[in-house]
Amino acid sequence: MNRLLPLLAALVACSGPPPVEPTPAPPTPPVVDASNLQRGPAELPAGPPKTLLPGITALAQGRHIGAITSYAVSADGKLLATGAWDGTVRLWEAGSGELLHVLPDSMTEDIEGIAFSPDGTAVAAVSRNSNGGVWDVATGERKFELRLHEDSCESVVWSPDGTLLATGAWDGTVRLWDAATGAKALVIEDAHTEGIFALAFSPAGTHIASGAQEGTTKLWDIGTGVLSREFPPHDASVYSIAFSPDGTRLATGSRDGSARIHLIETGERTGEYLLGEHVLAVAFSDDGELLLAAGWDGRGKLWDTVAGGLLTHGSGWQLHPVGGALRVAFPEIR
Repeated sequence: MNRLLPLLAALVACSGPPPVEPTPAPPTPPVVDASNLQRGPAELPAGPPKTLLPGITALAQGRHIGAITSYAVSADGKLLATGAWDGTVRLWEAGSGELLHVLPDSMTEDIEGIAFSPDGTAVAAVSRNSNGGVWDVATGERKFELRLHEDSCESVVWSPDGTLLATGAWDGTVRLWDAATGAKALVIEDAHTEGIFALAFSPAGTHIASGAQEGTTKLWDIGTGVLSREFPPHDASVYSIAFSPDGTRLATGSRDGSARIHLIETGERTGEYLLGEHVLAVAFSDDGELLLAAGWDGRGKLWDTVAGGLLTHGSGWQLHPVGGALRVAFPEIR
C-alpha cells in the first residue's frame, strides 16, 4: 500500500453558492496555508463538509475553478481524483502530481462525491444536480451517465466486487445501480427522512449501511431492500460509516462529536469515543482492533476497541479505500 502522509485530512469546507470566477486560475499549484485549512469555517453547512489531504489540496486547487469539494484515492494509492464547484472531475498521478485527465462531460454543478472502483479501473462521481457518471480511468472516457435522484446526491460507493454502485441523496432514498451498464438495480424508498450523507457496503457485499442528517443509521439487505437493522441514533447528522473487516461491527461518526461501534447482529453499542470535533471519517485497522476517527479540525484520535483506551503513540499510518470505505493499517503501533 502506498504510504499517504499526513494521513488525516485538512478540511476544505463547502457551503453556499460557488463564487463567480470567469477566468481559470493559472495551472501552477498555489502555496497552501495548512493551518488556515485546518481551522475551517465558523459554521458547518447543512451537508457534511468535505475533507482533503493537504497535498491533494495544494495539487488540485490551482487547476479547478472554485472550491474543491471531494476527492478519492485509488486502492493502490497511485491515482487521485478531485471534484470541485466547477463541475469537473480530474485524475492525477499521485507520485508525480501529473494531471492525467479532465474527465469529459463531468457535471453542470458541483461534485459532491467521488469513488474509485475496487480494481481502480473506473471512477464514479455524483453532483448537486443529482447527475452521476462512470468514467474509464485509463482513457478518461465516460462509460455512461445517470440521472440518480430527485434531489442533490451526496454519496456514492462501490460494492466490494465492483458490480454495483450505491448512491444516497437529500430525497432520503438509497439507490443501487449496475456498475457496468448504469441500469437501476434497487430503490430503497424513504430509507431516511432527511439527506443521506454516508454509505458503506458490508465486506461480503450482502448489505449496505446508510447514515443521514437526522442522526439515524440503518442496515439494508441489498437482495430485497428490506431493513435488517436500525441502530440507536446519534444526536446529530451521521457523516461517516465503516464496517469492521470481519463484518461483525459497524462504526459511525457524527456531527455530535462522537464515534460509536455497534454489533451488527444485535445492534448493541459496544463503544463510544468522543473526538471533540465533528467526526468526518471513521476507519478500522486491518485487524479490527483499532478505530481511527478524523475530525473537522483535520486531526484524529485512535482508540483500542478491545481495551477501550485512547492511543497517543504510533506512526506509519496507511490509508486505502476498499469498496468505497476507508481502511487504515497501523504497522508500527504495537
